[in-house]
Amino acid sequence: MIIIIIIIITITIIRVVVVVVVVVVVVVVVVVVVVVIVVVIRRGRGKRKTRRKRRTTTTTIIIIKTNTTTTIMIIIIIIIIIIIIITKIVKLLFIQH
Repeated sequence: MIIIIIIIITITIIRVVVVVVVVVVVVVVVVVVVVVIVVVIRRGRGKRKTRRKRRTTTTTIIIIKTNTTTTIMIIIIIIIIIIIIITKIVKLLFIQH
């Protein structure tokens, strides 16, 4: 009986560890992708604006503000999707065994 309980505990611990690792990896990947996208967008827009005129500095600030709000919304959506995926994975893991 004790051996069976130990085996069950170890299996659950392994499952939890796997889920945590998957979550961490996904989050890191998403963060990296978002950061890269933001950097690319800002660099591209910055270059374009500086080439045109000096007056457009105010517009670039406004664009950056809108960018941050939209990126925050995108990040929130991505996080929600990740949470849904994780819950589904966890359910599958627990149902299968």
